[in-house]
Amino acid sequence: MDDAPLSSVADIGTWYRSIQDFAYKLGHVPLVYDTQPSFSTMQPRVWLVTGASSGFGRLVTEIALAQGDIVVATLRTPSMLAGLVEATNLKHPTQPPRLLTLKCDVTKPEDVRFVFAQTVKTYGQCDVVFNNAGWAMFCEAENPVQDEAARGVFETNFWGAVQVSREAVKVFRDMNPMGTGGVLLNMSSTSGFAPWPGFGFYAASKFALEGFTEALALELDPAWNIRVTILEPGLFETPIITKSKGYPPLPEYTHKPDLPVNVLRHNFFSAPETLDMGDAHLAMERVVQCALLPDPPLRFVLGRDAIAAAKRKLELLGKEVEKYEKWSDNLYPGVKSQRGSSDSGLA
Repeated sequence: MDDAPLSSVADIGTWYRSIQDFAYKLGHVPLVYDTQPSFSTMQPRVWLVTGASSGFGRLVTEIALAQGDIVVATLRTPSMLAGLVEATNLKHPTQPPRLLTLKCDVTKPEDVRFVFAQTVKTYGQCDVVFNNAGWAMFCEAENPVQDEAARGVFETNFWGAVQVSREAVKVFRDMNPMGTGGVLLNMSSTSGFAPWPGFGFYAASKFALEGFTEALALELDPAWNIRVTILEPGLFETPIITKSKGYPPLPEYTHKPDLPVNVLRHNFFSAPETLDMGDAHLAMERVVQCALLPDPPLRFVLGRDAIAAAKRKLELLGKEVEKYEKWSDNLYPGVKSQRGSSDSGLA
């Protein structure tokens, strides 16, 4: 049974579908996703993008502008987008401007509140939030030298994203025209469900964000029309690899160069050309398209490596669930086991 295909085992999807069915009955989660845009692209949308200085944030800013939308690009150093601001405003000399840059450190709640307030003050509403600010670090999980930096990863990747999500919900519900709602795109990663060795705390921050985001999506009143999507991209060519903070290996891990953590350390920091990275611009075009859907998916897995990792995760988890399913028999006093009176399956 252990080698059976995923379709023949009680995989985790069965459990998840039951949760989705329950949420659907309450009116929280759509079961069928329409693939057509939710509104005409002739009507410019107002985007708020965090972490817009480079990588995915910069690309989404450029793509949204190119399709005629308005972008409030937030970053710690707004001058990094000075060239893009000048080019955009020369091409579109409108007031208010098509591109507005604002200083924002997502770890500071007052900064987050400020950029949302300025967005509404300037444009009257906010339609899409690309909750993207984050950073990564590489170190063996047991190495305590990384602890301070690891807390910083959580402050940005999790708590910063939480602050942005909270403000987004308030604006979508309370400030936008009634019933308009909005789209919240929370940037996770393949590491948010299938971690890589060496990126333990980065993965942990993304796991936390996914749990928070999924719970948030289940809590929202459907009448508010707030659509929430967890973005789970695979490996694409962005500066996050070169900007990742790395630590020297612990001596206990250096005896085997072929340990996965050592192979990844070499590939990421010494031979990045060996990595199979997708086109980040094309990937973010898909993300912008996803934001147009009237009922976007709760999870948007993007990239062939991400899809393979998701399928493998479900397969392995499904096999383990099946293998140890009987261990849950007879755990409820007074309730007859569905499998029989005393068959616990423990042999």
